[in-house]
Parts: sequence; C-alpha cells; structure tokens
Amino acid sequence: MSAKGAAGIGKVLNVKDIDQIMLYVGSTGTTTATLKFPGAIVTEPTFTSAASPTNAYAYIQHIDKTTGTAASGATGIAFTAGDQNLLLLLNVENIDYFTANITAWTQGAITVKAKLSYDG
Repeated sequence: MSAKGAAGIGKVLNVKDIDQIMLYVGSTGTTTATLKFPGAIVTEPTFTSAASPTNAYAYIQHIDKTTGTAASGATGIAFTAGDQNLLLLLNVENIDYFTANITAWTQGAITVKAKLSYDG
C-alpha cells in the first residue's frame, strides 16, 4: 500500500508459510484515519465486507518495535497528527491471508511496506 489516501484494503497476501510480518507504516501530512490488520484462516474472505461466520476474519494484534507495546488488533492505529513513521511486528503463524485496512479515513495518506519471515 503506497500513499493510499482513502479508506479500503491493500493487497491481500497469502501468508500460509509465514510466521511473522515486519511492517513499516508511514503517514504524510495531517492524516486522520485508523489502520487495522485483518487476517483469516482456510478461506480468503472478502475483507471489504463485514466479518461474519460466512466471511470469517479478525484483526491481528501488533507490537510497536520502538516501544515494545502490544496493541489490540480491534483498536488498530489511530492517525490524528502530522507525519508518523512506525515499525510494527505481527505474528501471523497459522494465518492464511493478511491485508492492511484503512478505516475512518478523512484526510492524508498512509504507506505500508511488509517484510515476511519464516522461522521454520
């Protein structure tokens, strides 16, 4: 997701053989939005629709690598100010599909870059 300036999802990644994802997340200018990281198992859901038993996914917890603080996946990251630059770690072991989802967007742009790793 490169400088996305609207609500919506990024590219859906197949992470079946991945254990962790390191993310760079950056915002430019005065960005007002929330960023969450949905993941799913078995069947790729329609991430743009609400989660349900027939469209199963949930939001993944992330760890801020600058503070060591874990944050609830359901809460996500709230952008309310100027430029932000974050490094986040997500455990995606046993998750099959992953994406980034910008919600509650009103202004600004968000970039997400991912580095995938397998510890196997």
